[in-house]
Amino acid sequence: MAPADPNYGSGGVAGGGVTRDQASVKVRSKDPKKKEEKEEDRSEWYGRVQNSDPGLQKIALESMRVDMDGARQKKVQKYEEFVDQRLKPDLVRAIAERDKVFEQQKIFSDLKKNIENLEKNNVTNLRTLVNLGSEVYMQADVPDTSHIFVDVGLGFHVEFTRSEALNFIATKDEHISRKIDEYTRLIASIKAQIKMVCEGIREILQLPMSYSIN
Repeated sequence: MAPADPNYGSGGVAGGGVTRDQASVKVRSKDPKKKEEKEEDRSEWYGRVQNSDPGLQKIALESMRVDMDGARQKKVQKYEEFVDQRLKPDLVRAIAERDKVFEQQKIFSDLKKNIENLEKNNVTNLRTLVNLGSEVYMQADVPDTSHIFVDVGLGFHVEFTRSEALNFIATKDEHISRKIDEYTRLIASIKAQIKMVCEGIREILQLPMSYSIN
């Protein structure tokens, strides 16, 4: 019988007497120094805090506080930039667009009142002042008030009778009211987002409830 090969281990794995279990262990602990360094870095501050030396404890706590404050400041800065560079400009634009729609609504409301006054007083001709621009006005005679030209948008003017003009104004007013409602909801949504971000900043910095971003 041939003598037993000394290079064979108990697990039957050839090569230097290394068993399968031993090979697995070697693979799992590929670089124990890096693992030890990570664990050492992770527990470094905790070890200093738990140290019996009061001076070292104070230094460790102060260092941890500075690191936490720096992280909080970076997060707060990102939130404030989001509010200042995104939400507030969006809010300003939405309010400006809604104001334009309010102006259109007022123009059509005034036109409706003028047409109703013409019909109520049975006015067939009139003399009025026409704005030529730059606050320069000129008198004008209107020989027939039964037909009027209405600005329907995009620089187009359409000739209507009084009743047709009133019907158009009613339809236009419904459309304008819907646009105002849309902008109002958008403005409320943006304000709610700003309030939510301010609340998040307040919680991060532990500020009083009255905190807000100006």
